[in-house]
Amino acid sequence: MRKKRTTINISFEAKSELDSVKSLGQSYDGIIREVAKFWREENKYQPVKSSNKLPEFREYALQKYPKELGEDLITMIEDLIERQRAKNQN
Repeated sequence: MRKKRTTINISFEAKSELDSVKSLGQSYDGIIREVAKFWREENKYQPVKSSNKLPEFREYALQKYPKELGEDLITMIEDLIERQRAKNQN
């Protein structure tokens, strides 16, 4: 069975940033999952203050990847995290 797919709209700048951090041959899905998984693992023992508020991913991303991740990519990942939370609550 094929996995369901979706399309996300990102800027050319965000795509370039993804290209600069992903491995040769790695899919965009793969790099986004890798960043999200790493972030979850790093923050799994920190309580979330509010279920409606994203944890401080933006600050973490800017500290961990100060040159690699730009605003568009960080916003996109925050949106993906928010969507996953909404999906998990249903």
